[in-house]
Amino acid sequence: RAQIAFRRSRPELTLGDVSFLDLAEPVLGLIRSHEGARLGCLFNLSSRPVTLALSGGAEFGGPRHAAMLDGGSLTLGPSGFAFLDLERGATIGDPCGASAATA
Repeated sequence: RAQIAFRRSRPELTLGDVSFLDLAEPVLGLIRSHEGARLGCLFNLSSRPVTLALSGGAEFGGPRHAAMLDGGSLTLGPSGFAFLDLERGATIGDPCGASAATA
């Protein structure tokens, strides 16, 4: 019920545009945006933790599981996920550190 309530409370998830981030496996990342608001949706699809580099401002904006936000990085534990409110122009870096995707 909490997940359904969260989805209903965020127009980005019901009305917004979607763009997928170019992140290496095992991370699935996408940005949902609507009327200037941006919601980063990040999922670790593996049994090992991954750390993503963040820049430009991000904070937890919804449910999370096995997720820790520490300044310029987000760590997702095994099967972890997080929804992040992102400032315009924020970037989310590849778990391998090879690239960054602009939100």
